[in-house]
Amino acid sequence: MPSLDFYLDCMSEDASDTFGGRLSRAHDLAGLTLDALAARIGVRIRLLRSWESDRAEPTPTQIAALAMALGVSPMWLSTGIGDGPEEGDDTRSRRTLKSAP
Repeated sequence: MPSLDFYLDCMSEDASDTFGGRLSRAHDLAGLTLDALAARIGVRIRLLRSWESDRAEPTPTQIAALAMALGVSPMWLSTGIGDGPEEGDDTRSRRTLKSAP
């Protein structure tokens, strides 16, 4: 069985962040407003804000929907381990839908 140090070395710097912090970072880097993200995954913006402020936790189905909308892995969104957003990733901003003016 791997040691604790092995797992700590595998964790990204985001792993120490909260779910809400990762959610906020991902939607900022994706170029989505909270309104657009809430509409895209079918939740009220108030619920999305409560996730972002770590006052509530989404269900696994909601995490999967968020991850798909933001172009990150559900594992990264949940734990900080895995494929998260990359700053300066031009292809991500071209893939995401932005809210209409």
